Amino acid sequence: MSAAPKMPVYTTLPSLPPRGPLPPTIGVILPVARTNMITNPSFETNTTGWAGYGSSGFSPARTTTRVYHGAYSAFCSGGAVGDSVGFNGVVLTAGTTYVVSLKIFSFIGSTFELQLQSTANAVLVRNRFITQPYRWKWVYLYYTEAANATRRIHLNSVLGDTFFLDGVQCEAITDGILSVTTYIDGDQRGLLVGQQPPPYGWNGTPH
Repeated sequence: MSAAPKMPVYTTLPSLPPRGPLPPTIGVILPVARTNMITNPSFETNTTGWAGYGSSGFSPARTTTRVYHGAYSAFCSGGAVGDSVGFNGVVLTAGTTYVVSLKIFSFIGSTFELQLQSTANAVLVRNRFITQPYRWKWVYLYYTEAANATRRIHLNSVLGDTFFLDGVQCEAITDGILSVTTYIDGDQRGLLVGQQPPPYGWNGTPH
């Protein structure tokens, strides 16, 4: 009878494998206190605050077909080349840096732009990217505001292709940590039962 193989004993962390299903990296999420300025970030009960822009304008409709956060996302269809869907009414403060992020799903690899616009439709900053078929993609951009002003967040379909949208976030970076954070909304729960104060909350009526 052969002896059972001995399990290795490590006094330090072993080296990461050179190949495998995941890249050889380790990540740690550091908690910071942030506020999501999007009052309807996940379309859980309606599409209030969202509208289509452009020649046809994408029409956001609540759906459970493809979802990243919560129970619903928005299916954006009916638009033409260069049209977008946008959220109106994010009030930004001069001298503050913001990061805007969202999740997008498309059935084909297509070109999109995440934009921050003025209420006069001027593009202030943009992030152009290409989606991967049948996969959610997390995209974001940074912007330092030059004036106290109301801005619009737009997701532009450069080629006019339909898409799903979820988990939209706009957060002010006032803690010195120049980084996008994971998605925040008041529906989330912490890791501890009965945690006080609650790790997430709503300012006002949920959704």
